[in-house]
Amino acid sequence: MGYQHPDSITSMVTGEFQSHRGGKQSFWARLLMNSLCSITIISSFATCPFTVSPALATPNETDNAQILTCDTAYFQAQNFSTFATYAPTRLVSHIYKFFASQRWMDVALACAHRTSEGVVKSSITLYESNKEPILATLLTADSNSEETYLQHNGTHPTYLRAQTLQQLALAEDKLRFAYETLAARSTSQDELMSLAHSAAQFSESYATAASRSKNYRDPRKRIYATDNLNDIHSDVDDPATEIFMPTKASLELDVALESLSALHDNRATQSVNSSHISIRNSDIYSAIQRIRTHLLSAYEAGAPALPELYLHE
Repeated sequence: MGYQHPDSITSMVTGEFQSHRGGKQSFWARLLMNSLCSITIISSFATCPFTVSPALATPNETDNAQILTCDTAYFQAQNFSTFATYAPTRLVSHIYKFFASQRWMDVALACAHRTSEGVVKSSITLYESNKEPILATLLTADSNSEETYLQHNGTHPTYLRAQTLQQLALAEDKLRFAYETLAARSTSQDELMSLAHSAAQFSESYATAASRSKNYRDPRKRIYATDNLNDIHSDVDDPATEIFMPTKASLELDVALESLSALHDNRATQSVNSSHISIRNSDIYSAIQRIRTHLLSAYEAGAPALPELYLHE
């Protein structure tokens, strides 16, 4: 598996935009793709298929029945990432980074042994693509929908063990307490309490799902250690990476890495054939979306967006 020429990768791009638009291309999506096509033709003299009829992809085909193998997901993610590196312009590079971020999420879902790699690389490529103002406006709407499942869907998570759910609940609850503590010491109370409320909702959702297990014991506490919680605007020595960074960056990064570790252990012992998990319906997808949100918040707050810091072979 290696680099794929732009001539053959264009069909993958078309599918990306159709899948994210539910089979329909908006005016802005078509304009963006036609612009990308023009640049691609100039640089590679390739034929452009971006204006393909949107009827080729339907919501049911893209959202509910998309099945992906690990090999296919990893191949596509690597290709988009590589093409982003060699793209002719900054804008084109960021567009391909956006596509790569979606494919790395598929890797996290379809490859049980690459969950951490997929989530971390997805978060970094999405973070980098959002540096382009046009993309930040047009393409990030789908990346902000990760909170829908756990808050509104009561289905029992099929692929997450009770122990994993307990660990996820505990990580979110620690974050809740940290933000509540900082809110009491800060003038930015509304923002911090909003973050605490979001963490509390996810913690409760994970705990509720875990409580269906016969041997369930709620691991959450009313209070936790308050080390490094002096001021949201101060810098701290992050315990996970031993890097000096802003308090918020450290909090978001630590909950993400703790959750990733729990999910990695869950997937390592997973008996289900992960290549047959539907991307849009998987319960794991909601968890990895939430973790990616924490990583993005950490980067935006000042944590280094470097995969080698968070991925250990």
